[in-house]
Amino acid sequence: TAEPIAELTAEPTAELTAELPTTLPFDLTAEPPTAPPADVVPDVVPAAAAEPADTSTVDELRAVVDELRAQLKVAHVRSEAELQDTRAQVATAAADAEHLETEHRRLLSAIEVAEARTAAAEADATDAAELAELRARAEEGREAVKALAALRTELDAAKAAAGEAMASATERVRAELSVELSELRAVA
Repeated sequence: TAEPIAELTAEPTAELTAELPTTLPFDLTAEPPTAPPADVVPDVVPAAAAEPADTSTVDELRAVVDELRAQLKVAHVRSEAELQDTRAQVATAAADAEHLETEHRRLLSAIEVAEARTAAAEADATDAAELAELRARAEEGREAVKALAALRTELDAAKAAAGEAMASATERVRAELSVELSELRAVA
């Protein structure tokens, strides 16, 4: 291995020196070549410009947007149906409340009449049997009023539950629509 190293480090011979050029084939101090004029069209067109634009991503995004719009429409129709059902329940509860209120007023009037007749019968004290019957009717009327009050309490609870259900359904639908609209905006 010593001989090749000696050959590399030895001084060049006269024959080798004669073969070397005396000047370089280019000027190191010269300015770099300028770019070709703008009107000169290069022979090679870049590959990116030659290929058509990839539209698959855009098509996929459009498909996602269309699907979200369809889901939003279905959710809107479902929420409208739920709201209509809740409104119908509230309207039915209101009609029942009005009917019970009318019945309550009728029973109160009947009680007043029965109590007046009872008072008159007690004052006259002419017919003990009629007095007992009137007292029984008055007691039945009082029980009916108690039952009506219980029904009214149940109706108020039903109205409150229907109102809460309507508010909950409305809030849930608004939340779903808000999420789907946010997704649509994010995709768009």
